[in-house]
Formats: sequence, structure tokens, C-alpha cells
Amino acid sequence: MELLAFDTETHLMGFCNVIPQIVCCSMAFNDGEGVATSLTAVAGREALDASISSMFDGQTDDFIKVAHNAKFDLGVCYRFKPELISGIFKEIEEGRVHCTVIREKLLHLSSHGDLRFIRRGNFKSPIKYSLVELVMHYLNIDIKKDKDSSDAWRLNYSALEDQPVEDWPQEAQDYAVDDAKYLLPIWHMQEEKRQLLITERGIDPFATLSFRVGVDFCLNLMTAWGISIDPGEKAKIEAEIAQQLTPEHLNLLIENEILRPAVAGAPYKSGAKNEDGTPKMKKAKPESINKKKLVAYIEAFAARTEGVVIRKTKKSEKFPDGQTSAGAEFMEDYWHLDPVLEQFRHRQSLQQMVTTEIPRMNWNDVTSPIVHPCYDVLKETGRTSSFADKLYPSYNCQNVQPRARACYVAREGHVFLSSDYNQMELGTTAQKAYDLFGASVMRDKINAGIDLHEYLGSQLAYNLESAFSETCAEQGATDADQIFEAFVKCKSDDNDAVRAFFKHYRTFAKPTGLGYPGGLGPKTFIQYAKATFGVVVTKEIAEALRTIWRNTFPEMVQYHNWINESCVDPHNVEKTEDGERKLYAYRTPMGLYRAGCTYCAAANGVALQSPSAEGATLAVFNIVRACYDPAMNNILYATFRPIMFIHDEFVGELPDGDIDLINACKDEVEHIMIECMRTVTPDVEPRVESVLTRRWDKFADPTHDAQGRLVVTEEKGEDHGKEAQESQVEAAVA
Repeated sequence: MELLAFDTETHLMGFCNVIPQIVCCSMAFNDGEGVATSLTAVAGREALDASISSMFDGQTDDFIKVAHNAKFDLGVCYRFKPELISGIFKEIEEGRVHCTVIREKLLHLSSHGDLRFIRRGNFKSPIKYSLVELVMHYLNIDIKKDKDSSDAWRLNYSALEDQPVEDWPQEAQDYAVDDAKYLLPIWHMQEEKRQLLITERGIDPFATLSFRVGVDFCLNLMTAWGISIDPGEKAKIEAEIAQQLTPEHLNLLIENEILRPAVAGAPYKSGAKNEDGTPKMKKAKPESINKKKLVAYIEAFAARTEGVVIRKTKKSEKFPDGQTSAGAEFMEDYWHLDPVLEQFRHRQSLQQMVTTEIPRMNWNDVTSPIVHPCYDVLKETGRTSSFADKLYPSYNCQNVQPRARACYVAREGHVFLSSDYNQMELGTTAQKAYDLFGASVMRDKINAGIDLHEYLGSQLAYNLESAFSETCAEQGATDADQIFEAFVKCKSDDNDAVRAFFKHYRTFAKPTGLGYPGGLGPKTFIQYAKATFGVVVTKEIAEALRTIWRNTFPEMVQYHNWINESCVDPHNVEKTEDGERKLYAYRTPMGLYRAGCTYCAAANGVALQSPSAEGATLAVFNIVRACYDPAMNNILYATFRPIMFIHDEFVGELPDGDIDLINACKDEVEHIMIECMRTVTPDVEPRVESVLTRRWDKFADPTHDAQGRLVVTEEKGEDHGKEAQESQVEAAVA
């Protein structure tokens, strides 16, 4: 197929302008004699319309359309002419839209496995994916000045939107056309790398290219829609935080001189005055942390507390042994052992709200009515990630503190539909074991409708609690299934202590059942359990948990042996001080190839994160397309609007009022999610649970009416958010 490279220039992105208005579209293609180009602009709307339409209405089906950061240009084309949306999705689905950013990422992932750095000798250089970097890397042309200067044309095209292209300054025309022209040789050179990987390693790095382009476009549509903010709730949270950050709540830090309280400005004791006769004032000093005192306290704490391991910073010439680290990792491991460290960690959490969560809800120091979650479509495991952009009010929806979630509400007249997969990563783990060995206890239990956390929790309780094992013996419960039945009865027991016992061991099962499949050892498991679930275990208990887990799911011992024997990367090794360490590689169900990862990364990626990410992101594509593409003839079209994707959860908005329509849309969302996950777990039954709320509440339980229809779970008074914060340990891995 021939290539058609295209690029758009637009108004600047900004408030309520995530997908900006187009000013011009440039194209470049080979016409047999060289590179031919075209430039059409909004001032000549008919020509611009014809040019953009030609890419998506079937006129250029024999061309691959190439863009850099294609999600942006596709979004711009959609905003310019919304009726092209079906054609855009068709071009993506049939593999005729390529993105040079995603292609570059896939090349790195397939060759050495790191999307952030590339090793050159003993040094690691950061990998950047901007057009500036790719043009320099592939073509050895420096276009940085043309992009970054304050008077660069890319920042000023809006000034030309009323002028015909032929009247534009030549520099403005050249800049627009050059970006499209650069893409042609970059695509060909990326293709050469692809062919080399196919020839030398039997790996096609672009096996999932079209899929990723589609998901990227859909995530950008979700970003553009955004989510509404409740200013009143935001103000209440700010007041709560301010109150908790007062000196009386930070007394232990002040007493140990770790926290220096703020000092107000005051007149000099000498009585010095300014020329106008007013007193000269000492500068006010803000509250601050005395790092030396904090480090000294940590070292003293470690000396008096058994089992505490001090973390060190990297060695340097000035500090050949490194320095004692007071970072977040140390605090996550040990804060629960000391009230001073606990208070310090609590303050840091509040400060994160002050410096990160709250400001993300602002735009120009005013609470924004709408904020937008941004996404990176491809991380090493195949997962997506979320981040906050500086170009418009935005936030990281995949990493929001529980208390801050209460600020995010449905638009007026709408409700949130939140649908998430039940046991998603355990389901893909069960499928992988079944694929490899033809049998899986995990698969059997999931397909029987059993909660694996409860099932594993029953085995942990039986082996770790003599009182429970004695009760089981009295009841004649001796095999695993009978023990599970006895354990589940505790869930609804009249005795509070018995119900607490059930909850404790189900919670204990979460880090055990989700951590050990990823190849963690007991030492690493201790940190994972504490950081992820707030579960504190000793080394002896961690070892016991692993043994019980292996006995409960014996296929996982085979699985880890298979990773060690069958997933070694023959082309990459890790350089260490002692020589070399082997690395691992694997291929996902859809064909994504990940090279150069550690044993734990491979164990986690092969069975848990990578296949589950593919099933869930396929659902992203299909749900968003159903909502935006009229050709799909789906009930979700123009009714449901997805606004957030959080690994195993979709959150979107529906018009409030018609409960039958709401439930029909809910059923369709769940149907799409289940069918998409079935593509990666054909032998393990996926399940989805939904809830309706008026504000974002990850801990809300579903509510049904007398007819069994899902209805809105109303807020529990003034304590929404606080309950979420207290229940954080109970959240499943996101």
C-alpha cells in the first residue's frame, strides 16, 4: 500500500478545548516522481473538507494514513467534521491508520523492553517520542527551534485562520507541510527496524499497532469529555486538610524538631525602620521539614527496632556509602511501627492533596467546572496509564486519593455508571494455567462462581488459626471445599467477632493471591502487602502464606517453573556488578512482544497484567465506538459517555430518570466488557459488576429496586469520602 502522511495545525489547546479547532491540514505522499504535498486551510473550507474527507470516506483505501500522535489529528478531524467518525473508526479497524509514536514505542518494547530509557554502554539515556526527537534520531535534522520558540508558527496558526493559504507567509506554509513530509522517511526507517526484528528474531513488533491506535483515539475522546467538579466538596476538603495540618495535630513532629513550624514576619528587635517610618520586618518563614532531624530519627528508630532495614540513596563521590533515605518507600514499610513516622506519613499524604490533588481541580486559580483525565496508551505490560497535563485542567484518574474522589460528580441531570471486572487478573491467570497445563483450580473455582479471595482466605484461616481448624474438624469439614463452606458462613454470622474474622482473612488473601502469582519472594511480598493493602506480615507469616497459596493452587508452581524455563530472553541480559543476569520475554494473547524484563515482571505480565490489559482495553475501544459511531446502531450511541478508564473499571455518564434506559445501557456495557474479556479468557467466565452513583465512589455497593433493576446508590450523608478513606485497604488492586 502507498503512504499518505498527514498533520493538522490548530488553535491552542486549553480550557474546554482539549480537541482544538483546526486551522489547516497538510498531506505528503509519493507520486512516483517524488514527494507531493498539499496544504488546505479553514479559510478555504471546501478544499479542507474535501482533503480531510478523502482520508475517511473510502477514496484513499489503498493508502496507509500516517500521523505523529495520531489520536490528536484524528480528534481534530472528527471535531471539524463529526459525520466522518464512522469512517475514522473503519480506517483504524482495517489497519490503515499508523501512528509514529506508537510504532516507536512498540519497536523499543519488542527489542529491549524499556519504554523510558535506552542503554548505551554504561549509561542510560531517556527515550523521547516527540516529532522533534524522531526527526533528529532518524533524519539527523534539528527542528527544535522551529517548535519551541515563542514565535513558532505552531503556536500562532489561529492568526491565519481567516486568510487563504496562498496569502500565508512562506514560513507558515513550509512549517505545516514539513511536518507531514518528515513522516514519510520516518515511517520507512521504522519499517526497516520492524523487518529486521522479523528476520532476526521472528518478532513482528507491530502486531498490535492498529489496536493500540484505536484505543489511543478512544481514550482521547474520553479525555475530551471530562468529568465535573463539585466546588462545595472541594472547599470542604480544603478546610479539613487545613485543620489537620495545624500544629496541634503535628505535635510529635514538632516535639522531635522534624517539623519547623511557620514563623510569621515580625519587626526587628533593634527597632529599625524603613524610609517611610514603618518598622522593618523580618521575612516570614513557611513551615518546613528538618531533613537532618528526620534522618537522625530514622536511624535511631532502626537501631532500637528489630527487623528495620534502612534504605540508602545511590552511592556518589561525596557519599560513597550512600545516605539514609527518608523516602516514601521507607515510610510505607515502617510507618505503622512508630507514632512519629505515622504522623509524618499522614502529613505527607495531606501535603499531596494540597500540592497535587486540589490544584488539579483548578484552572488559573479558579475551580474548573470540568477536568480531563489524560492517558498514555502503552506501558511495558500493555497497560495504559493516566497523567495530568499542563495544557488544560486535568488529573490522573488512575491515582486519585480516596478522599478526593468525592469532588468528582456527574453533570447535572446525569448519573455515573461504574462497571468493573470481578477478579480480572485472577481470571487471566487461571486461563494461562489452563492453556499451559490443561487444568487449573483457579479456573474451576471462578467458573463455579466462587470468589477466589474468599476461597484462599478460607485456606489461610484453616492453616493459621487453630480455633477455626478445630471448628472445621468438629463439623467434619476436612477437604478444601468443605473448609471454604465453613468459612463463608462466617460472613453472615450474628457475632461481630466472627464476621471480623472472615473480613480479616479475606483481606489477607488479596495480597497473597495477587502478589505471589507475580513471582514475589517473601521479603518483597512484605513490602507489597503493606504498600498495596495495608496488610502487615512478618517474614515467617509471608513464607507460610506462600506455602498455603501454592498448596491451594498447585498449578502456580508449574507456572513459575514454566516462566523460568520457557521465557528466557535470548537477546537481552542485565549487566550487574557480578556479571550478567538473565532476562525474560513473552508474547501476549494479541501478539504484543515484551523483551528484556525481570523474572517477576514476566511472571506478573504473562498471566496477570498483560492479558487483562488487552481484554479491558479492547472493551475501551468497543464501548467508546458504540457511544460515538452511529454505524454501530448501538443503544449506547449519544446516550452513554465514558469518562474514565481505571484498568478494570469504566466510569461514564447516563441521563438520569429513565430507569429502564439506564439498565438497558448498563446491560450493554457489561455485555461488551464480558465479550471482550472472553477473547483472552475463553475458558474462564468473566464477570462484571455495576453501580450507579451521583459522585465518584469506588466503594459504593450496588442498589436494586423491587423489580431487580439497578438504581442509584445514594450518598451516606456527610461521611462520603471518609468511609472510602477508611476502607482503602479493602480496595482490589487497580
